[in-house]
Amino acid sequence: MMYSTKKILTVDGSDELRDVLPLSGVFDMLDCEVELLCPPTAPTSEIEKMVHIIESMINVTDVRVTGIPRSEEERSYTVTISNVPIEVAKGKLRG
Repeated sequence: MMYSTKKILTVDGSDELRDVLPLSGVFDMLDCEVELLCPPTAPTSEIEKMVHIIESMINVTDVRVTGIPRSEEERSYTVTISNVPIEVAKGKLRG
């Protein structure tokens, strides 16, 4: 499915994510799906914190967290936020 708006952010952790979200344009988006690609050594607490930050700022209909095998030096996270059509959002909203 093709979504009308997609933002891809590469950050080093939750603190940087919190700082770049207001500048990213995601506040213009309504219902969103989030995909979080994590380095192999990402602590669960950091992933949970990042998801919580995103969910507190925008309406999230779905979250996918994936560990990506990368070199040990790679420590960045890739956050993809996609605006979803209202029809899709209605089917995924928790009620």
